[in-house]
Amino acid sequence: MIVHPFQYEPGISQRNRLLPALDAASAPIDGRKLADLLHYFVQMAPQINYYQYKDAYLINDWQPFFRNSLPFLLAQLTKTNISQLKDNFEGYVKQVHERPAKDTLQLLINFLYDDVIVPIAQWQVAFQGTGLPMERSIEAIIQQKLRTPLSRFIQFTNGAVKWFCVRPLDLSQIKNEEIWGIDPLFAYLEWNESFHYAATSREKALLLLQAYQSIFQPFLDAIAAVATLAPDSISESLQPLNEAYKKNHTPHLGLLFAFLYLFSHVQQQLNGFTQKHLDFFFQQVLKLVPKPLTPDKAHVMFEVQQPFQQYLLPKGTALRDGKDSLKTDVIFRLEDEIVVDNAAISSLLTLYVNPVIAFKRTMADGNQLCYKRNFIEGLYIATKANMADGVDKPFQENYAKELVYRRFPLQ
Repeated sequence: MIVHPFQYEPGISQRNRLLPALDAASAPIDGRKLADLLHYFVQMAPQINYYQYKDAYLINDWQPFFRNSLPFLLAQLTKTNISQLKDNFEGYVKQVHERPAKDTLQLLINFLYDDVIVPIAQWQVAFQGTGLPMERSIEAIIQQKLRTPLSRFIQFTNGAVKWFCVRPLDLSQIKNEEIWGIDPLFAYLEWNESFHYAATSREKALLLLQAYQSIFQPFLDAIAAVATLAPDSISESLQPLNEAYKKNHTPHLGLLFAFLYLFSHVQQQLNGFTQKHLDFFFQQVLKLVPKPLTPDKAHVMFEVQQPFQQYLLPKGTALRDGKDSLKTDVIFRLEDEIVVDNAAISSLLTLYVNPVIAFKRTMADGNQLCYKRNFIEGLYIATKANMADGVDKPFQENYAKELVYRRFPLQ
């Protein structure tokens, strides 16, 4: 059997075949988002100094201006380099593999705690009580995905403290947070269930390494999720729902945010030149003429109210149908006049003619002789076309209503 090439490959619709080069939005002149601009200010802050007015005494750079601002923190989260964190972790893992000892384990533990776990705890504290979507997201991630990995990390590290004399963890930044669910007594438990199988210090270190590798991925996934969700909260952070946090926008930040709002209009105008360039090329160079507007059409049913027996609707009668995307009324008009009365459909009948136009016959010598004939095999009717069997069996709900004709030949 020959399968049609489009039977299982329906192809691509015309709308999906649009080339990116023909879409003005694919090549903006200034494609920076609000997060990009805020992050740009943070990067420039260390390079700009401010001085005392009279003595020209250097006071500081601009970093303190943005340090405790939620919008800038969210912008920094959007630029989190997940690949760099993963590469750094693999580098520390490689060091422990090559030389399993106290100092390499200490570097691995410090990285996991200072660069992976503590930042998540700090983000949770920073967004606590703000009412932003990020607050609920971080709390859900910690409660559902990070409580167990953190508990295991504490156990592993306590075991490393006992067997390799690494520095104990300072849990002051997270142990008092109820959201992590850490029991104060649990912070002193050790991971001993596998150490008695290890005969040498090297084997113990490699067991610890495997344990740390098992808990790294949940923390990395959490950071990636937070970085993905951060852009959705930036706009809301400019006007927090919590009244107390609205006062955290100092005057100099208020001026900066107002500038960014006005600058967004300039960006829109600047990026509009791409569309103007395409319009010029198509209309002035290629001389392509846009097709005329085609009005929408709609089928409308009318009913006559009592006591009228019939009613005339003149041509051009306006019919309102909600609003469009621009909040403008959608108006339809009758193409012809119509007299609405009480006429109704009493029955639905169908008639089917089954023609046969060809007939083939095999001769004694093996050749085929084709007779071309036109004749009618039969006529079939359905006395009730709105019934499944054409008589009295109704269509099933959610079933394709294919007409099944009541077949019997007309005499």
